[in-house]
Amino acid sequence: MTPQTFIRNRVSKKNTQTFDLFNGRISLAVNDEQIVALFVDVDKCVRAVDKRLEQQHLLENIRTIGRLEPHSCLAHELAFVQGVERLLDMDIPPEVYVGRVILCEGERIMNHILTLGKVASSVGIYPLHMQTQHIQRRYEALCEKLWRRRIPVDLFIPGGTMVCMTRDAIEGVVQFFDEVASIRKTINWALLRSRLFKNRAMKVACLRAETVSCFNLSGVTARASGVGYDVRCFGEAGGSGAEFSPILGEGGDVWARVNVRVEEIGQSLDIMHENLSRFTNTQDLHKPSCIDVRNQRIFFVADDLDETQINEGTYPIKERYSAIESANGEFGVSLVGGGESRLQRCKVNSPTFCALQALESVAIGENIMDLDLIIASMGISTVF
Repeated sequence: MTPQTFIRNRVSKKNTQTFDLFNGRISLAVNDEQIVALFVDVDKCVRAVDKRLEQQHLLENIRTIGRLEPHSCLAHELAFVQGVERLLDMDIPPEVYVGRVILCEGERIMNHILTLGKVASSVGIYPLHMQTQHIQRRYEALCEKLWRRRIPVDLFIPGGTMVCMTRDAIEGVVQFFDEVASIRKTINWALLRSRLFKNRAMKVACLRAETVSCFNLSGVTARASGVGYDVRCFGEAGGSGAEFSPILGEGGDVWARVNVRVEEIGQSLDIMHENLSRFTNTQDLHKPSCIDVRNQRIFFVADDLDETQINEGTYPIKERYSAIESANGEFGVSLVGGGESRLQRCKVNSPTFCALQALESVAIGENIMDLDLIIASMGISTVF
């Protein structure tokens, strides 16, 4: 069923508006400023991503999956890289592991800040939105200085990293986020202590725990509904090694999701400092990998691979699943190797896709003016 047919069967054509979101078609019907029908079709986009990953080589896959969502590049890359490492039974040095954790937690903080800025923009608090955009430009300048990339992409490779990550570079990242985390005070005053925002956000787009499980939601959206699920609690990179409990909210509305995001900024900072304190000043957070881009040959940093695997870059006949707690929820990658240089099967589970599918049940009955606020609070990053 097409979006137009879905809407036509429910409401009159004069009340229908259609627009694009996240490469999928969303049809929206409004009656007296109230959303009465909403259709989301992202199946074609999901299948296109999966098939593309199955047809490409390793390096191309890392670039593709890293650009699937604009503000969770590192988490997506790491999920895929960890899946490849498990296919090849590779042991990762602890310094590389810690470096990955710190960078992913920094990306989580940046994503939360930009999301909260979008929420502020949705309710007319433009100075806070402009401040978050300024922090984003500073972050891009830092990445350009450290790794010659305006956004942190193409940093990870199975067994190591594609750029040299010294301890000084990682410490610079941690110091940067220590400075920008002071924006939490501004967010508290502008949003959480604002009676106007409280009246606008409370009891809007409420998600019950049953709905969260039905749509396979995770991340901030699930924890704001009281579901205590966080992939980092199970030892996955992106928060490993640090003992903590997930931050939970009550009510599952926009207000609860904003509160959880603000609290998780401080939690991510604690994880970054705890992982950085494990190493002395003489240790580098880097173990290089040699890559032949022209011939698509990958020379992995692993002692247990035979010469044939190293020269041909083949995937053994195995099936592995890797999941990372990105800023928007659990990003999972299921990989099946078929003894060739390409994957036999690859499936991606993106939290943004799940949030888009849940948007219909959340948005119906709400005011059309709150739709932008609802989308921003659920972490659908394509609106930024």
